[in-house]
Amino acid sequence: MSNSGVLTKSNSKNLDSSNAIILTENEVVQLRREKISKWPNKNQVFALQYGIPFLSASNLLTNTWINSMFRKKFNLKYGGSVGAFFSSVLLTGVFPTAADAAFLNFYYTDFLFFSSPTECLICREIKSIGLHLAIGSVIPAFLAWNTNYFQAGIYKTYSLPYHKWLMEKKYWPKYWYYFKRVFKNTTKNTFSRIYLSFSIQLILSSAVFFLQQKEYYEHIEPQKIGLSEIKKIKSI
Repeated sequence: MSNSGVLTKSNSKNLDSSNAIILTENEVVQLRREKISKWPNKNQVFALQYGIPFLSASNLLTNTWINSMFRKKFNLKYGGSVGAFFSSVLLTGVFPTAADAAFLNFYYTDFLFFSSPTECLICREIKSIGLHLAIGSVIPAFLAWNTNYFQAGIYKTYSLPYHKWLMEKKYWPKYWYYFKRVFKNTTKNTFSRIYLSFSIQLILSSAVFFLQQKEYYEHIEPQKIGLSEIKKIKSI
């Protein structure tokens, strides 16, 4: 079976369309995933099966760590409510991590299953790492500061510039002066930790994508897919 989605029943070098089964990309991905799930030696397909969930778990932990750091900066660690804490965790950790995992499965892993030999998988890997860092790390870090900033205003745990100053132009300089001071004080000694979390995600995502390629081309791609397997998902 070729990665282009065509399975031939003929041994002829010239492909006869009457002796070929045309599969969609989704069907190819489904067949590959079923083969991986039933693979006898799980160590040989560990990254293909558990790489993205592992990456998501590590991403969730680093995002939760960054969120906790900003909650402490805004004096929310012991203030606010339990609901406010969980809402910040959902906004800065759970939702971005889930979106990132779904995106990586579709953009990288699924693409790997139906890519042709001429595809530049290194290019796709570099783009995937960059997008993973953006969706899974940069955006959650930005959301963490903003979420805790607004919660600090709601629960009065930190001295923030008066929001009504934004309504009158003459108070804008005063507002931005205090806003910059708040930003400086709440981000002090945090960028090194954020860079550390980004570095961890960079290393882990590079390792996961490399191992997925290696496992796929060594074990899964060479395997033939029989008609009995295709008949389970497609009427022939």
